[in-house]
Amino acid sequence: SELEGLVRAGRTVMSGLALYATLKRIVDEAAHIAGTPHLSVLLLDPRRHVLRLAAAGGGHVDTFEVPLDGSHSGAVATMRQPLVVPATQTDPYRLPDFDRERGIVTYLGLPIQSGEVVLGVLAIGNEQPRA
Repeated sequence: SELEGLVRAGRTVMSGLALYATLKRIVDEAAHIAGTPHLSVLLLDPRRHVLRLAAAGGGHVDTFEVPLDGSHSGAVATMRQPLVVPATQTDPYRLPDFDRERGIVTYLGLPIQSGEVVLGVLAIGNEQPRA
């Protein structure tokens, strides 16, 4: 169940696993709850003004960067607000190539924050249109 998934993710965080292993576990549990494998955690690199892949679901293992300017996840990090894009094909921001290749048509981005400091973005994509 969803609650059990959240409990498992919480236990992982509390168990003191390495950062990337913890993020991967959280992504896997969130993917199960969201019903899509297309989840990723992007961590902010403020010196380079990019978000860098830290963990992903859906078997994606390559690392990549997303610019803060001109991207959905960059807008989430910059505005510190969730962003829902029901039709990415008609949105002015461009999806990363690997998302377009996987058929992602909707986007949900949630800021990951500690107080007022943005640490990154949880990005969720879906192959099915959402209203």
